[in-house]
Amino acid sequence: MCIRDRVFRVHVRVERNPLTDTPMILPLINRSIHQLNGLKVHLFCGGGSGSSLMRKLHLAGAEVSTGPLNRGDADEALARALNLSYAIEEPFSPYSEACLATAAQQINEAAAIIVATRWWGQGNLGYLTLAQKALERGADLFLVSDEPADDFTQGTSRQLLQQLKEGGAKVITSEDSLMQHLSNLALS
Repeated sequence: MCIRDRVFRVHVRVERNPLTDTPMILPLINRSIHQLNGLKVHLFCGGGSGSSLMRKLHLAGAEVSTGPLNRGDADEALARALNLSYAIEEPFSPYSEACLATAAQQINEAAAIIVATRWWGQGNLGYLTLAQKALERGADLFLVSDEPADDFTQGTSRQLLQQLKEGGAKVITSEDSLMQHLSNLALS
């Protein structure tokens, strides 16, 4: 906790106002009913699919990592704003070996893995391979949805998601349900 937070007794973020180029103070008020007490969580997302969860996890006190994310993506912008650890890749590019290695290291440190992505293409299938490895090592794996919104993989993503479910991944019906599962995990 920095001096500014202790003095004002509220966690704040200081940024530059993009319109006036003056300092702007943003209070970060925690209204989360869930307390994750530093639980290490890795979030697979992109295109804004993880923004809501990213905020909730951060406010609940989880240690969140995310990615791979594409530079300039809505989820990447939020991860940067929240000062999260994330693997980054250039837009419209398949994930490089270096990017996937960074994500794999983050995943190996996480107790829980969340797959929030619902749009699947050849470029992000690497997520599911990393998720499978995490499941095999005993991490708790949560699928926000087990049905792709868009599948540009000729059914490969559906098959991999099915394999994850058969291997023990839990399909979550709501963010509140997920937060409750994670709260229970943080207590164990």
